[in-house]
Amino acid sequence: MRIEEHVAFTAKHNDWQVAKKLTELEDEAVAHFLAGIANSVNTRIPHYMSENIDLEGIRRLAEEVRKDTLSDTIVALKSPGTSRKLGALVKEGDKKLKKLLVDAAKAVLVRITLEEIVPPVNYPPEGELTGGVDVEFPYEEDHVNFTAKHGKWIVVKRLIIDEKTPPT
Repeated sequence: MRIEEHVAFTAKHNDWQVAKKLTELEDEAVAHFLAGIANSVNTRIPHYMSENIDLEGIRRLAEEVRKDTLSDTIVALKSPGTSRKLGALVKEGDKKLKKLLVDAAKAVLVRITLEEIVPPVNYPPEGELTGGVDVEFPYEEDHVNFTAKHGKWIVVKRLIIDEKTPPT
């Protein structure tokens, strides 16, 4: 069985349903497709972290950290005081998991802080993958799935979401 060259992304979880596939693998089209996937996933991250991270607290901290200039804002973002305040917004008892969640919260803080100072941090100007479902979902159950085949490059990344999947 020969697998066609493609890049595909499907996600089905609660209200999120995306199923896109690219078969015209021109360099620019692939770059924009991959960036669209990143944009789509990046906008979902805060939603999935809300059980363990005080997102409103991060928004308030972003307002506090944002300064008049980009350089002053970056200094404020990197300060130990900002790190301590951010750590207090993460509610997790397991130290290893808390460290990972704090790292993810830093990324969210940077994105929210900089969105008022610099143009959006999305990759291509077209933003997220939109338009819903263009191809059939490979799985009935909730999942996130990425597959690609181009020449000798083959990638399969999949997460089936069920009751055993941890929320974070």
